[in-house]
Amino acid sequence: MREENPMIVHLREIPRDGLRLEFDLSGDFAREALVETEAEADSARLHAEAELEKILPNVSLRGHLRGEVTIPCSRCTAPARLDIDVPLRMIFVPRGEGEGEATPGEPEIEGEPAEEDLDLATYSNDRLDLGQVLREQLLLQLPIAHLCRDDCKGLCPQCGKDLNEGPCGCPPASKDERWAALRQVKL
Repeated sequence: MREENPMIVHLREIPRDGLRLEFDLSGDFAREALVETEAEADSARLHAEAELEKILPNVSLRGHLRGEVTIPCSRCTAPARLDIDVPLRMIFVPRGEGEGEATPGEPEIEGEPAEEDLDLATYSNDRLDLGQVLREQLLLQLPIAHLCRDDCKGLCPQCGKDLNEGPCGCPPASKDERWAALRQVKL
């Protein structure tokens, strides 16, 4: 019997030749994953593809997370589009087994990432939670500071006007003389 949550996969559901899955992560998933961020979850458009292969007791995940999220510009606070394009390469190991250890006997595939380039996740009760993995990978893509454009001028520190729309008319800020000596330094 299939679980209600499509992102929970039981080992028995993965056939010998692997299991290919696709997820639309817009809507509820994006709202839940981005709840404590500045990203606009309702406008997020996200899609994931995953291929699972059993290499007992481990499970290999290969896939991609793609889409776009809107977050505020760090300088002017205008909406700024952030493209998401993350390759997914992960090995699931049974919880409590092999954590922090190399996976012995796993065949190396030419052209595949080296073992140290693979992320490690755990599973228990023969259940893999792909939702947790996708949520973590999405959050890792959100930058600390993102700009709407490279030449964003930001906001006036005195009146708050968006300087991308033109000058604000505030008098120039007086120079802080405590920094005068540093202005003389030639680099």
